[in-house]
Amino acid sequence: GRAPMSRAPRWCCWLLALVAGYGEPSEELQKFPKNKALKHLKSRLKEWNRTSRYVVAMIVDDTQHDVKGYAEEFTIPLWEEYCAQHKYDFVVQEGSLAGETHASWSKPILVDAIFGAKKGWHYAWVVDPNTAPILFSKTLEWVITTYMKKWEKREARPLAWCPQECDEEYKDKMTGCYGPFESGCIFRKSESISRMMHVWWGFREKHLGSKHPERGLRKSLDKDVRLHTFWNKVYFDDAQEWIGKPLSKFVPTFSYTTQHKWDVKAMLTDLLAERPELGKIVNNAHKRREADEFKKRRSNSTHTEL
Repeated sequence: GRAPMSRAPRWCCWLLALVAGYGEPSEELQKFPKNKALKHLKSRLKEWNRTSRYVVAMIVDDTQHDVKGYAEEFTIPLWEEYCAQHKYDFVVQEGSLAGETHASWSKPILVDAIFGAKKGWHYAWVVDPNTAPILFSKTLEWVITTYMKKWEKREARPLAWCPQECDEEYKDKMTGCYGPFESGCIFRKSESISRMMHVWWGFREKHLGSKHPERGLRKSLDKDVRLHTFWNKVYFDDAQEWIGKPLSKFVPTFSYTTQHKWDVKAMLTDLLAERPELGKIVNNAHKRREADEFKKRRSNSTHTEL
């Protein structure tokens, strides 16, 4: 008799069909915009004196004055001190890199510029201005080892890992967890990372017409990039105990709370009152900034008199 043919599992056929149904964006759509902001960033990175294999990066949308305000006053000083203590590089990009597209889409452009600078950075941790490290004993290496590298044992080496947005309590991850958080993704240097960033950027037009264009970036990473060519290169995990929620122990995200609503500055003010060691870091940063501004004014005054 004829030997029976082996049948692939139903989920395997579904996955292959899903991946095959996704076409990459055109080369034209994958091209990053050419603007002064990106040119200036690349120039800064070219001159950067790298001190670490790790870089923490943040984009501050300077058109949102409230965001720029609390970032400069609170979160940037905390990230600066955290990075200094752990000897990480810290790159702050002020202003969008995305041209006419929503500023949130600056992230793939930023990641590509960081690794494209060829400074020897192996990992880039991209964080938002409404986040801050509050447990300095935890490291980026710990996050990579605990979450990102665990997937290496099961699949190919991840190019990207993000904390996943999940309900505080859930029985099933399929119904209790959603896409990635907007902040806290880690990207690994690789020959494929630039292509991933360009493909991610190229999917933007699918999401620009939505009611919440700021959510398009993370939705695209989940539904387009993760389920497309890079389906075994992008991973998410529920890390809310440590990262992503207002009460996370390591890197909270200061978003909506019943007490403060959307007032991020009030949340940060209360945090510093409760944690004087963090308040001291912020106060020292303000003193250094005032001293630098005073020196600058004196220097300008001296030149004017001459």
